[in-house]
Amino acid sequence: GLAIQMGKDLAAALSQKMGSEIKIEYVNSTWSTIVLDLQAGNVDVFFGMTDTPERRKAIAMFGPLSTVPVVALNGAGVDPGSTWGDYDKDTLQIATIMGTTDADVAKAMLHKAKLRALRSLAEGVLELQAGRSQALITSLLIGLDASTKVANAGKLVLLQPVQSAPSGGGAPRDTDGRFAAFAQQWSDAYRNSGRPQTVVTDAIAR
Repeated sequence: GLAIQMGKDLAAALSQKMGSEIKIEYVNSTWSTIVLDLQAGNVDVFFGMTDTPERRKAIAMFGPLSTVPVVALNGAGVDPGSTWGDYDKDTLQIATIMGTTDADVAKAMLHKAKLRALRSLAEGVLELQAGRSQALITSLLIGLDASTKVANAGKLVLLQPVQSAPSGGGAPRDTDGRFAAFAQQWSDAYRNSGRPQTVVTDAIAR
């Protein structure tokens, strides 16, 4: 997906800078634990994070790399409409993933719907499959991935008015800041090259 390809691109650039090949190891994490995993050094780089003051206090942020809108992935047979107002009904239970800016957007936009904060995408998928929530509010790319995992999933809806935020990456704070500086220089050149749009388009097409 998006994060895997961006990770490969960053590793290739870092390998060139260091003069030796960087080998990638993929590590499982969740939105509720990723900042702690970065702080502990369990994860070296994570993509798809919105830069917030809270995150910047805890980890090294770089980017932005792309802008990703917030969407609703509906459960089977569910089709409230296409606006935030259509989903803001007290008859609807809406799932979100804790620790994401998408969850913050849902809280700001949905006042009547019952919001259910879950720890991971896997829990969100189970929530839709079981019919406990009628929709999952998430980012477009996560929603596309989730839609392939939910049996008989409903529509993926780009909610209007569109809510989106710049998305970048996070890394542990190093003592001298050299890696963070490199990652920021790389992300500026990467964004200006137009490569993120290609990566995002490819991820959507899969």
